[in-house]
Amino acid sequence: TIKAEMEDNMDGTYTFSYMPVWAGQHTLNIYAREQVPQKIELHPDGSPIKQEKKFGRKMKINGGPGHEPTIIVVAANTEPERCTASGDGVIGITVARKPARFLIHARDKFGNPRPCGGDDFAVRMHAGGEVPVTVTDNGDGTYLAEYMAGVEDEYLGSTNYQIEVMCNGQHIIGSPFNHTVVPLITFAPFTEALSMPTLLTAGEAAEFTIVARDTEGRQVERGLDNFKLSFIRVMGSKEEAQSVWGDIKDMKDGRYLVRMVAEAASYYKVALSVSLEGEDIKGSPFQL
Repeated sequence: TIKAEMEDNMDGTYTFSYMPVWAGQHTLNIYAREQVPQKIELHPDGSPIKQEKKFGRKMKINGGPGHEPTIIVVAANTEPERCTASGDGVIGITVARKPARFLIHARDKFGNPRPCGGDDFAVRMHAGGEVPVTVTDNGDGTYLAEYMAGVEDEYLGSTNYQIEVMCNGQHIIGSPFNHTVVPLITFAPFTEALSMPTLLTAGEAAEFTIVARDTEGRQVERGLDNFKLSFIRVMGSKEEAQSVWGDIKDMKDGRYLVRMVAEAASYYKVALSVSLEGEDIKGSPFQL
């Protein structure tokens, strides 16, 4: 409800003034109270005694239900400090090398959504390197921002970005936003072992390389995956199988150098399981 101020023009007309705040359709209701006739009382000198006016019940004078006049209030000009942004692309976490998006909502100084486009919104996303962001005017007071992070040369893993959303050179509410972009997880079934030896010589180190790949088959470009090696006896004594051991060196670029040594000098067979979080990589277990 918006209350109006009334001014009596003393000529049978009245001026009303009010400040609309909420956009939309509003009903205008005008009420009046009829003045109740009063008996005039006089002073001894014959002058009338001043009395307070008395009014009867309140009456609606602008039509019955369904016939009231309506007023359409539209949103005022866009106010940058009241504009907002929403969506996973600006709040929360997104995945590297995947298209991301969020919506910008233009609002006036009262917080009313703007019903049309035409505002000058600009988005800048950076964390050392810049991430290109396109902004599309939807024509309804919203603007679609789209980008793909994690493809820049500087991206080496989970990274916090700053997203600046500006309107006419001013930050909107919450800007700049802190946003995290994480790499796709390493996917064991796509991860490969390259240059895997099939024969070990007792006392001599043998090497191969694990190449981590994500769920889309692309090589992961950072380290920190927790690969495990397990040697299982296939033929020969238990002690011979236990004499084979290996270690893993994280190269920090999605590759892992594995070095193996068999200490027992004899002919025996073992199966090497290479796993990540309990799941074998492609081709595992390997026969040695």
